[in-house]
Amino acid sequence: MTRKIIASVALVGTLSLGAAGAMDFNYNGYVGAFGNIGFGNGNKVNYGDSINQSSYAGVSGHFAGDFGFDNIHLGVGALAAFSPFNRNSIVGTKGYSLDNIYQKPFIDLSDLYFKYDTKEFKLVLGRYDVNDVLNTSDWIGGYNQGIAFNYQGQYFGIWGTYINDWLNTGYNLSPDFNSDFGKFGSGLSAFSPYNTTLGRFGNFFSRNVFSGGLDFNIADMVSINPYGAYWMNQGVNGAPLAQAGLRASLMLGDKSSFMSTTTFRTLWQNSIGIDNDFGMMYWIDQEFKFMDMFKLGAGYLYIGRKGVVSLNDRTRFYGQFFSPVGLNGNTLTRSYLNAGVSTWYVFGGFMITKTLNLDLLYAGGNYHEASAVLNWQIINDNQFNWSVGTGVVATGFNAANKLNVLAFTKFKF
Repeated sequence: MTRKIIASVALVGTLSLGAAGAMDFNYNGYVGAFGNIGFGNGNKVNYGDSINQSSYAGVSGHFAGDFGFDNIHLGVGALAAFSPFNRNSIVGTKGYSLDNIYQKPFIDLSDLYFKYDTKEFKLVLGRYDVNDVLNTSDWIGGYNQGIAFNYQGQYFGIWGTYINDWLNTGYNLSPDFNSDFGKFGSGLSAFSPYNTTLGRFGNFFSRNVFSGGLDFNIADMVSINPYGAYWMNQGVNGAPLAQAGLRASLMLGDKSSFMSTTTFRTLWQNSIGIDNDFGMMYWIDQEFKFMDMFKLGAGYLYIGRKGVVSLNDRTRFYGQFFSPVGLNGNTLTRSYLNAGVSTWYVFGGFMITKTLNLDLLYAGGNYHEASAVLNWQIINDNQFNWSVGTGVVATGFNAANKLNVLAFTKFKF
């Protein structure tokens, strides 16, 4: 939780004295821990000298400060993490399997930005938490490096971003829009630095992404959100990749009693210059909420012959980031977004006064998952937030089945 300190400071110019103004200083951060015990054939990893289950654990912390001068903000922050274990499927001794997801030790500048922020318009440049700027995007979240802007009026919005790098913390977007929370525990589950960290600035243009979208809102009931993206080298054989998509939502009811939200998404993709390389995605999700406490719903997701390329997603699945074997430091690969996936799912859960949250899900088809994740906010006030969580996530349901038992805790300030 952010604590605000308001101070009056003297702004001294190079040629004159006596100019004064108000500065707002905000800081926020967290300390957290995440553990995952893996079972099943799909969690067996060959270390070269033995085959073991893919259990792992890590401790991480983040601190950031924001200096505000009216609408102008300057920010800086760092994130650090380490694992108490020397070797497992995620934190491995160098040369063993998948030792680059939760690096040991890990530290990087997560935030270093200039931001212009009004009630309706935001513009940010540098390294920043993109969730503070873009909160209507389906596929972009977490800490990015680049530039982003967002204008949101009552009925119309427009946003755009250029990204040349991103920080992988395992974070995955919440299915709920305008929420700065991700899926419970996901922001603690994996770590790797920016590609352009100290000593590696030659990679500055290796992750170029251009993306933008429009937001149309009608009477708080209907929203239509077209968007597009251009990836410089994420197509076949490093070719550019073009994407165009649409989200349409219908919201009926009242949050205090009964609310129905129907969301349809579609996405077209094509590697530019590559013959017969295009794909389509169709996704429909229906959620019912009762008294803004209990939720129940179902959905269907179809991926054509080309897997979805994205930095993030708003699916309800937990299977990727709580058993990230195969992620390999790259947030672009998720098994439920692979080519040829056709899956249905049902979900439920509850939220009691923002203190106790439970997510339940079962998915069948080409992607299988059964998950139950509980998050309890023990302290939740204006200055501090302390939460603990636990869960079970099973995927595969075949010879490569995975069962992951997880636990996590996070203290925010």
